[in-house]
Amino acid sequence: MAEVAVNLVLEWLIEFLKEEAQLLREFHTEVADIKLEFISSFLRDADARAATEESNEGVKIWVKYVREAAYGIEDLIDETMNTCSVPQNTTINMVSSLF
Repeated sequence: MAEVAVNLVLEWLIEFLKEEAQLLREFHTEVADIKLEFISSFLRDADARAATEESNEGVKIWVKYVREAAYGIEDLIDETMNTCSVPQNTTINMVSSLF
């Protein structure tokens, strides 16, 4: 009788942990997407300004440096996403190995 109760709790716990891991992965993805969307929007605006202000070399140089910084930020986001993400099977295996 106690074994059945323990198994039910374990099944619930495993399912709960799987859902939490999925939510965490989705959160990281959404944050990265939002950041990249802001960066892309900013660069489109900056490119438009640089195109209309052809006589202003300072704007063109500024856009160049911002674009380089954006690429660096994008790389850091990718690196962080790869470091922080936990493969789904790993979570299940870790929980299953406890029992």
